[in-house]
Amino acid sequence: MKFVVKWEVEHYDADVTQYCDMHMDEDGVNDLDAIFDFLDEGIENDSFSPELEVEHHDGDFNIEYVLIADENSKEIWRDEDYEGE
Repeated sequence: MKFVVKWEVEHYDADVTQYCDMHMDEDGVNDLDAIFDFLDEGIENDSFSPELEVEHHDGDFNIEYVLIADENSKEIWRDEDYEGE
């Protein structure tokens, strides 16, 4: 399944929050539950590096996915705290 994930990269020491989109195409990921499993496992295993896609800031940071869209940019899930586009 092809999908797009919007990542939130929050830099604690700089008090900066940035966002980036990552396009994904994963075999065996065929529905929203499978996407959540894939993303959660990837975060746990440090498989994703959205912090490399945004402006660098020193110090600690946190990454979270805040929006998931299908390959046609149709939103299929949004974090309830994400207020962006």
